[in-house]
Amino acid sequence: MHWRFLEGGELSYSRSISWCKCCTAYPRVVRSSKEVVDLPGLGPKLFKMIDEFLKDGEIKEARRAINSPRFGVLSLFSTIYGIGPSTARRLYDQGNRTFEDLERYYNEWERKNGKPSGMREALVLRDDLAQKIPRAEVEEMVEAICKHLDSIQEGFQHTMCGGYRRGKEYSNDVDIVFSRPGIDPKQDRGMCQALVTRLQEAGLVTHVMLLSSFTSQHSPFSRFSTSSQGIDTLDTALTVFKFHGEGRVHRRLDLIFAPWNVYWTAVVGWTGSTQFERDLRIWAKQERGMKFDCSGITRVHNSEQVFVHSEEEVFQVLGLPWIDPTMRNANA
Repeated sequence: MHWRFLEGGELSYSRSISWCKCCTAYPRVVRSSKEVVDLPGLGPKLFKMIDEFLKDGEIKEARRAINSPRFGVLSLFSTIYGIGPSTARRLYDQGNRTFEDLERYYNEWERKNGKPSGMREALVLRDDLAQKIPRAEVEEMVEAICKHLDSIQEGFQHTMCGGYRRGKEYSNDVDIVFSRPGIDPKQDRGMCQALVTRLQEAGLVTHVMLLSSFTSQHSPFSRFSTSSQGIDTLDTALTVFKFHGEGRVHRRLDLIFAPWNVYWTAVVGWTGSTQFERDLRIWAKQERGMKFDCSGITRVHNSEQVFVHSEEEVFQVLGLPWIDPTMRNANA
């Protein structure tokens, strides 16, 4: 699956792979693709691969790809914070093969564009950021961050999202969604920036990779522009966090500030998993005629926004039964 992801074919296979993972809870051992012919998302090519794996214990196409030099380079590049599969492929196609090549590339990019890319820092921190974060440290980070937020403005509610909320023992990063119940979003304009600045002054946030501030655009009557993760429409800071002290390492920290009227859609959107969110958006569009993302729920036919008052209500509006966060690891 990873080689498909790196080569850009992940979307066409991800839902199928998710269904195949259901076989871990299948009541019997699968001995032929004919036994899973009724699973949604599977086609002739997948059936052929299933039979090949059952017969030979491997899939030749996957083995060839994994052993290729290109796969090794793409895998290497994709370990860097901020480099996804498409960027990794573009960098490879431009002749980059090593981390040293990337350092030269981004040095030149910054010289030409006259602004920092953030990638040089990501390269320097790559070993730290590749380490998983245990649950206890996630909780320690959130406690420290909330204390600093309270010192700026009390009354914020928060939810720890991402892999932590889905019950993972270890997380790749820490995602926190904040909101102040019942407060006009204009009153909290700039709060994301203020918290980042406070954490920088405390020496806890060492790098800021992205900082977007669009709170002023939010109102119950505006239609939000959307993106796959709500970054363009919610006040968001993608940062690097590090506690003081020997043995501490840099951690990825995402801070998201949402207006109260879209807080619960933001919580659902940032909880994940990636595949679960994709399927949720597809369901909303195809089955309910709605557009769903972190920034809200909108009826497609008239652009009317639907506001909810709880996470459970998000699922009710979308015509789905409640799904506990621990059951949303669709691509885990």
